Amino acid sequence: MPELKEKVCPLSEAASLIKDGARIHIGGFSVHNHPMAFVYELIRRGVKDLTLVGHVSSNEVDILVGAGCVKKVEISYVGLEEHGLAPNYRRAVERGQIELEEYSEPVAFERFACSSRGQSFFTTQ
Repeated sequence: MPELKEKVCPLSEAASLIKDGARIHIGGFSVHNHPMAFVYELIRRGVKDLTLVGHVSSNEVDILVGAGCVKKVEISYVGLEEHGLAPNYRRAVERGQIELEEYSEPVAFERFACSSRGQSFFTTQ
């Protein structure tokens, strides 16, 4: 069995791995459990042209869009639940400032599952 390698590192080092134009997913669900310190570190670093891939997202996407870090979003939902719409995200989509690939929630989840199984595609109706 291969020896396990330590994967814990300082926040700044983790954020330095994300380069301009990267395609990333940020953990959490809806308004819960997003790594916001990581999001703020990406903004501090001035990362640009990100593609965010997700399912049900919230303030992490809205803040990154508002900071001008995002080029494209592949997602099913971005909102703030009982607090209303995600204003930066909505404004950027309406003005054509970011690209949007919108999926139904089940398809957005299935994209991650297929990727973890090594499937290059799946069919749906």
